[in-house]
Amino acid sequence: MKRLQIIDSTTINLFSNLIFKGVGRHPKTGKKKGGIKVHTVIHANEGVPSDIKFTSAATNDSFMLKPSALSKGDIMAMDRAY
Repeated sequence: MKRLQIIDSTTINLFSNLIFKGVGRHPKTGKKKGGIKVHTVIHANEGVPSDIKFTSAATNDSFMLKPSALSKGDIMAMDRAY
């Protein structure tokens, strides 16, 4: 049976670049802010997350497309960032 998997991420800005590598730059100061990115895979049929990973904000979204998160025959829905 095929399952619809929804894959997305969101970035949470933190106060410092000391813990997690930041992404982007402040337009006036040019400094980066640290942050975390939350990558989520949701089984659409069940409506619950099946995989959640936390990375630095600078991690590319394609990180979640590795085979471990998906099964053969799954259908993936994602935005253009992937």
